[in-house]
Amino acid sequence: MALVNTASSIPFAANTFPNRSIKLDRDNYFLCRTTALSFLEAFDMEGFVTDLTLAPSLVDIDDYTIWKRKDPMILLWLKTHIGDKMLHNVARSTTSRDAWVTLETIFYS
Repeated sequence: MALVNTASSIPFAANTFPNRSIKLDRDNYFLCRTTALSFLEAFDMEGFVTDLTLAPSLVDIDDYTIWKRKDPMILLWLKTHIGDKMLHNVARSTTSRDAWVTLETIFYS
């Protein structure tokens, strides 16, 4: 999947993140999950967590560079919306997909 290399390829910055006062905990996973997916879908970036936009190979350096700029922003956004008691579960996640799968495993098991 080719990533678009335009100014809009990084569509949000820290000041455009939805500011939710609710943080993920054991009681609100499904609300937080649907909220996060809606946000990512609005920027056409849900594939980063749903496995549709895997990291491109280093052979395609342009796509890899774009992915490398987007994925850490998504991971940061996810981590800042997880409650303190749950944060340790994704503290070592290095990609947004890794954090997402970790949370799914916890809540779907």
